[in-house]
Amino acid sequence: MERICANCGAKSDEDTSFCTKCGVQYLTPEEQQLKIANEHLKDHPLPPQTEAARQDTRQLATSQALATIGAFLFMIFFLCVGLFVYFIFFVNQSGGVDKQAALQFCLSTAQDTYSQDWNTECIAEGGAENEGLNCKINIAQATLLDNRLQDAKDNCYHTYPQ
Repeated sequence: MERICANCGAKSDEDTSFCTKCGVQYLTPEEQQLKIANEHLKDHPLPPQTEAARQDTRQLATSQALATIGAFLFMIFFLCVGLFVYFIFFVNQSGGVDKQAALQFCLSTAQDTYSQDWNTECIAEGGAENEGLNCKINIAQATLLDNRLQDAKDNCYHTYPQ
């Protein structure tokens, strides 16, 4: 099969990389499509983004950042409250730990963290803030959160054996 040069119309063997008459390099079909697409964009550029669209983008980014910061601060607050409750209620006067109560607290904390992480992911994917575990999230993220919960529970059982 022969190649026909798009530049000069000369015929060349299929295994050649350059036109034997004018020296233009032959392109693969993928490279030809890319070249055509680039030329089309040069002739038909995309319209510039309007100021309103830029403002909407900034507002969306700001609200997403605030939601992320709020979720992070809530988790920090929850962790501090958890540590406070742990030291006040589960460490007795002699410095020992009530292992059953500590285990239950650890498991409860793991479940609360799981629920909060699920809610945060739900919000990030556009769900309502208070849907809780009823919110549908990406299966990969749900699996990751489930694995984290199981690891946290396993850690509780390891830390507070009965």
